[in-house]
Amino acid sequence: MEQLRVLIGIPVFNEEDTIVSIVSSFEKYGDVFVFDDGSTDTTLDQVKKTGCKYLSSADNKGYDNALIEIFKFFKNSQYTHLITADGDEQHTSSAIIEAVKCIDENKDLRIAVGQRNHLNRLSEHIFSLCLYPFLLVSDPLSGLKIYEKEFICKFLPGISKLNFGTSLLFEARSNNISVACFNIQINKRLGSARVGTNFFVACKLITIFLFYFRKSLMMRFKLLNI
Repeated sequence: MEQLRVLIGIPVFNEEDTIVSIVSSFEKYGDVFVFDDGSTDTTLDQVKKTGCKYLSSADNKGYDNALIEIFKFFKNSQYTHLITADGDEQHTSSAIIEAVKCIDENKDLRIAVGQRNHLNRLSEHIFSLCLYPFLLVSDPLSGLKIYEKEFICKFLPGISKLNFGTSLLFEARSNNISVACFNIQINKRLGSARVGTNFFVACKLITIFLFYFRKSLMMRFKLLNI
């Protein structure tokens, strides 16, 4: 297989018990870059021990901000593809293998989604069903996605910070860019979610849906010259 210049980006917050094993299992398939989002435990110390590339924030600014920092690093690097993955051991090395295979088998790949074998929240099921007619992706909230450098350089500026990864899916569909999908097996999440309570996530997802529903309607009216 042709050697791929793959960066595996992992946003973390208080993942001291898992991050070392994750970096160790992922670094076989690409260079690992960790962004520590103001962890209050020893996560950053553990990251430093692994010898991987990393950056950190003094304050916890949220999952989407951590993703944006990873994308900025990727945009200014020599890597051709970015794989985003979670830092809580939900994503296994087998999921990374599937992602690398997807890159290798799709030479024109711009963006791809690793579709999980099960979702963690009822709100995720509802949100995914609501967005399917727009995105034609069954798991838009999956943390494991693939991005190609040219795609990111084009769409990163000005992208909505409302659920950053999902926003990029909308940009792809809005610009007639094909979104590839591949199936992955995930582990059950241990402990509480890092992106907030079910109520907080539900409110956030509703806001995202309304934002893009309005945007979709505006695009259709524009095409119809209304």
